[in-house]
Amino acid sequence: MDKILFSHSYFMRFDPKQWATGQPYPPLATIGAAALMREHGYQVSLFDTMFVEDPDEVIKRLAAGRPDFFVVYDDGFNYLTKMCLTNMRDAAHRMIRMARQYGCTVILSSSDSTDHYGEYLQKGADFVLLGEGEQTLLELVNAIRDGQQDLSAIRGVAYLKDGIPLKTAARPVMRELDTLPLPAHLLPHAFPFILVDRILMLEPDRWVVTVKNVTRNDPLVDASGNLPPALVAEVMAQSAGLAMTPPTAGGATVLARLDRFRCRPPLRSGDQLVVTVRVVRRLGSGAKVRISICVAGRYRAAGELVLYHVRGLGSTDAGGAS
Repeated sequence: MDKILFSHSYFMRFDPKQWATGQPYPPLATIGAAALMREHGYQVSLFDTMFVEDPDEVIKRLAAGRPDFFVVYDDGFNYLTKMCLTNMRDAAHRMIRMARQYGCTVILSSSDSTDHYGEYLQKGADFVLLGEGEQTLLELVNAIRDGQQDLSAIRGVAYLKDGIPLKTAARPVMRELDTLPLPAHLLPHAFPFILVDRILMLEPDRWVVTVKNVTRNDPLVDASGNLPPALVAEVMAQSAGLAMTPPTAGGATVLARLDRFRCRPPLRSGDQLVVTVRVVRRLGSGAKVRISICVAGRYRAAGELVLYHVRGLGSTDAGGAS
């Protein structure tokens, strides 16, 4: 029992104001917990609900991955989880039910499940983590994997015993946060966060040419159909990361600096971006690159980036820069 599918219960589409604003947020608490479990030998994956239209979409991930554990882990400091709470709660309940149908042990960690742990347990959750959840999650999953029957000694857990909700003793506040690994930033690099559709040409450590298609139904374009400048820079960074050969196994390539960035006029739905990256200079474990973006043969954006390879951060199997 070593496969864990992580998720969270914030569905941006269920929050009309935030959806209109078009500002997504990374699930930092979720990928932070995932990084801890991966550090201890578990196989982790992520079902990011940020742009998901229907909670039933989790079924494909459950069917494909057949995880042993399904963990809904929210960011307790994210005020967005308080918005449209009834919709988010109902979505979490649906995911719990589907995960149970696929034989998963279901674990919840969120402000709402802490306040209403009895309701979540009655809806099918096996355990609710109370308070800071990282160490509790690790101890709990280890105990379940090892076949431990009595879980009452694990602090900060609620579960059903003879049909009645039971809370264990509270877990002390964690003082040494530096003992936790950095969040697994590359786990969210799936649609719609991967901004490279195709690699046309590649010569490692010298240059790469990629393609990004900006479509009308792309959830990252704004209400006017424009690709925001910050995401144009992300297109550049992900393409640039593909041009770099990591000096060591493991770790991730991250963006350290962006200079001389310009984008005129705005890139819009229907544009096919041809991104050309040239490595100007190697900088130890990093590199300085020069990037141009063309649409229909015309220059539309450009910039210079500095990227570095950082050991112990995420994984390189997703490619690109984080």
